[in-house]
Amino acid sequence: MSSDRVEKPLPDIPEDDGSRDDEKDFGNVFAELESVDLPLGTTLRSVYDDQPNAHKRFMEKLEVRIRNHDREIEKMCNFHHQGFVDAITELLKVRADAEKLMVRQETQSNQSVLVTCSEYNRCSEMLTYRLNQNCPCALMEADLITR
Repeated sequence: MSSDRVEKPLPDIPEDDGSRDDEKDFGNVFAELESVDLPLGTTLRSVYDDQPNAHKRFMEKLEVRIRNHDREIEKMCNFHHQGFVDAITELLKVRADAEKLMVRQETQSNQSVLVTCSEYNRCSEMLTYRLNQNCPCALMEADLITR
């Protein structure tokens, strides 16, 4: 397989001598696994080649790393979940306010329609009265026009 990338060697994983440098070395290996610069096969071969218990130690460190990532993901999800819950709570309040506003608008509209209808009826009665009082023949003419 040919590649245009320059491959750099991974750090050697030291044998288990109880030193704190293991954390750093394994951290480097994990960083290489998570990067896109090197192929995964090279990284995995460095774990398995010529080192006693390297696979076991690598798997232990990988499990620790996975648990740490899981905790970080859980923290992030909890943070965003609380924001989601707050947003839903706010939406429920807005919905209740919108329902109150809708009822108030409906009441005002009904009152406005009633006032308008009563005004129309009053004007209609007034017009009929004036037509009857001032022009008795106007009704007959209106009747003839509408036929």
